[in-house]
Amino acid sequence: MRQLVGDNDPGIGMGIGMGVGMGVGMGVGMGVGRGKGVGRLPELDCAGRPFFWKLADLGGRAQTPRRSQSRASRCLRHRGGAASFQKKGRNMAFEALEISIQAVAAMRAPVEKLRTRNASLYKQILEAGSSLPLNLSEGRRRVGQDRLHHFRIAASSAEESHTGLRVAVAWGQLQAREVEPALKLLDRVLRILWKLTH
Repeated sequence: MRQLVGDNDPGIGMGIGMGVGMGVGMGVGMGVGRGKGVGRLPELDCAGRPFFWKLADLGGRAQTPRRSQSRASRCLRHRGGAASFQKKGRNMAFEALEISIQAVAAMRAPVEKLRTRNASLYKQILEAGSSLPLNLSEGRRRVGQDRLHHFRIAASSAEESHTGLRVAVAWGQLQAREVEPALKLLDRVLRILWKLTH
């Protein structure tokens, strides 16, 4: 960290910092007093962009940075999190997609019986069951909040399909043994999606 140091005689200490967020701003602090004046130049983040640090007190006391973590620890966490998703997140998303397609296949026969027994529930489970793998597939190709959004929709669709099958059993329109394989597969998908969204 570079410092700007004044004389011990009455003088002026100046620090300039630049911050980048939604826009770019520049702050200039100036003070007059006895002692050494210290101003901190901007520190770069993991991407090489400057953080905005408050200017040090010109009476010789350095102010505490707004962030308590060191740049090294911040970068390590940032890069480690990205690497973690690359290694585990993508594999989990692929696994969830394959299991969700198996779940759709397991639902096909029992759900087809609902076409004449409960047309409304049949349509609802059909749409939710189709939404599950489709959103998982799309989410795998998205990034950031977009990816998380699709994974959350997929989780909601899996939950809706799971509950729809249980409701059909509760109404006596399907047998529990008919939907058990599909419910187990949906449970597996939900567990993976929970990890991907939390």
